[in-house]
Amino acid sequence: MSQELKPTPNQTVLGLLAERTGVTAAQAELEAASIGLSRSGGAEERYDLALSRFLSLGGPDLEARCCSAMNSVGLGAQDLGQLASSLSGGEQARVGLVAVLLSRFDVLLLDEPTNNLDGHGLETLEAFLMNSSSPFVVVSHDRRFMQRIVNGVIDIDPHLRTCRQALARVAS
Repeated sequence: MSQELKPTPNQTVLGLLAERTGVTAAQAELEAASIGLSRSGGAEERYDLALSRFLSLGGPDLEARCCSAMNSVGLGAQDLGQLASSLSGGEQARVGLVAVLLSRFDVLLLDEPTNNLDGHGLETLEAFLMNSSSPFVVVSHDRRFMQRIVNGVIDIDPHLRTCRQALARVAS
């Protein structure tokens, strides 16, 4: 998940969250696969894969999960219909956090996830990552955050095009 939301014009917060969690793309593929069922034989496999993806990303109950997650970061369910582009910087950071909380990816890649988070948001993110059974990769300059949540650090030197293991431990 990138550190900036970059909503499209007229995109609501709910639409942005659906996009960032992968539900929008999965729903589009499911709809295309549904149309394919009526047009040609052998489309069942495509439909089954699309349906499995949509379900695994939490598509059917996304809005309900959004309401709960929005409340947990200090935003309300009423904000889901708001234009994402009208959010303040702090609100955008919290919506980005909601997208992380709702994510159901095999591996979560986070780019500077602590940027613009307040103390409550940082605690929420840390608790989510510490309790996650899924692997995650974090790109961050926030050393204290990294020390609390990761079990390994790799330093990358872009000039030499090398990397070295800087820390290997189990997070407590």
